[in-house]
Amino acid sequence: MTTTFQIVTSVSLQCRPIWDVLSPILDSSDANVTFGGSRDDTYDIATYVPVLDPLLAAVLYTLVLTPAAIEEAARQATLARIEQFISVHQNGSRHRHVAIVFLNSDTAFQGASRRCTIDAFVALQALLFDSPLIIDIPITILSEPDELLKSLKEHYYAVQRNINRPPDTTLMSTSLQAPSNSTLYLLEQIVAQGSDQLACQQNVNILSDFFPSLRALSAASRTVEMRRLIAEYLGERLAKHIESFWNEEKIHG
Repeated sequence: MTTTFQIVTSVSLQCRPIWDVLSPILDSSDANVTFGGSRDDTYDIATYVPVLDPLLAAVLYTLVLTPAAIEEAARQATLARIEQFISVHQNGSRHRHVAIVFLNSDTAFQGASRRCTIDAFVALQALLFDSPLIIDIPITILSEPDELLKSLKEHYYAVQRNINRPPDTTLMSTSLQAPSNSTLYLLEQIVAQGSDQLACQQNVNILSDFFPSLRALSAASRTVEMRRLIAEYLGERLAKHIESFWNEEKIHG
């Protein structure tokens, strides 16, 4: 059965310059997505699947940030907004989840470099460390605007897998019917083969922060600079495993 997603955007997001970039993407002809608006300015995007019992529906609340949000003049306001976002929407319920989507550029994404993405991501991480209220919030980096809908769907599927997984299952066992081509699902399969059990989930989180799609990770594994970056953060063993994964053409980026 086809899953229909509901994407709700806040008025505050629609009033920001980045909306000129995102609006055409959200107005795409995806028949499996319906859109709505909200005056609630504590979040930017809410993603969920309508069900008969709203109390059982997982909701993914997202803040959309750009490099401008972590510049010196805006940094404290951004931190305050993230703290408010956490306090309102991260209430401990297993059905309510929060995340940050970090866009590589405030305007034209195609001109932004990977180096810019990584530097901006590091600056955002440093900003989050300034607050004791912000603990382990997922961050997805997008280098292209047309990755937004796909990224939201994949993150939502990952949330649902976690909710539906029995308490005694391991990381790799799934009882949720997420698509087999979900980026996060496949990323778990790749990382599990090159990581020890304790480091597996941490490595998945780091890779999904740096690379918003399997295509991006596949391309990165073919460049010396990005292989060096992966090895620096995750170790030489996993870096070599990721490189060999595509060299053997198990997945085509």
